[in-house]
Amino acid sequence: MTTHESRPAPTTSGYYHDPDGSKWRRREARIAEMMAARIAAGQDGMRGLCELMYDNEEAPEVTARELLDARGIVLPPAASMDDESLSKALRELIDELARMRTFLEFTDHLTDRELYGLLLDEVLSVPEREVPLCTGSNTHIDISDALEGERREEIMDAYYDDDGVRGPGHLLVCDRDSTLPSPW
Repeated sequence: MTTHESRPAPTTSGYYHDPDGSKWRRREARIAEMMAARIAAGQDGMRGLCELMYDNEEAPEVTARELLDARGIVLPPAASMDDESLSKALRELIDELARMRTFLEFTDHLTDRELYGLLLDEVLSVPEREVPLCTGSNTHIDISDALEGERREEIMDAYYDDDGVRGPGHLLVCDRDSTLPSPW
């Protein structure tokens, strides 16, 4: 993975690509409308509740790939890297996602190459609500959710116990989860 020398810092609005502050102004205006509507209905304005409602239900959607692009992060295709380079690129990608408050979970059933490919081909292209970093919100991506139906059940049974923890006797492809960045 290649990063540009100067990565853009979050704007004063808390968004990574909001150069004119319009996203922040749009968010603030909508939250004010929601608060006024609650007060007009005889309810408490509760700014915090209105912020959560906006961020989770109305905020514009963006993909992690778009956010990485806006930060100047270049993600080379897996096929263009040897195993050592790919493992390094994966670690840098995981760390960059953590700086964006996006955290991966349940990855031990995949090799580095499989995880990197899954992230680039699928996971990073899923639209999510764009929430400003200043809210302290985190995004958790359960990599096992990228698997469907019986295949997911098969993987979960083989690698993890009922609580999602890898236990004795469970297969181990990679011991990565214990080293993943976490917000706690």
